Amino acid sequence: MLHIVLYENRLRSHVVAGENAHRTLDHDYVARKLAGPLAPVADHRFRLQPDWKAADLGVAVFMLDSQGRTLQALARPGCP
Repeated sequence: MLHIVLYENRLRSHVVAGENAHRTLDHDYVARKLAGPLAPVADHRFRLQPDWKAADLGVAVFMLDSQGRTLQALARPGCP
């Protein structure tokens, strides 16, 4: 089973309550969309949202066997 993840780096959140109140947190590899399970040979397109920063997007793919064990995983920047 093939899965494809669209992720975004360099996101920030401003925390207003809790243990991190009044802090700004930085986030990388935040999953924006997940597609799968797909056929082992798949052609998939993600629809990008206007507030996503194309330069900070990337794609990760991973293949699972029938027991859910990871066979292979790869990642790369998606939009130069």
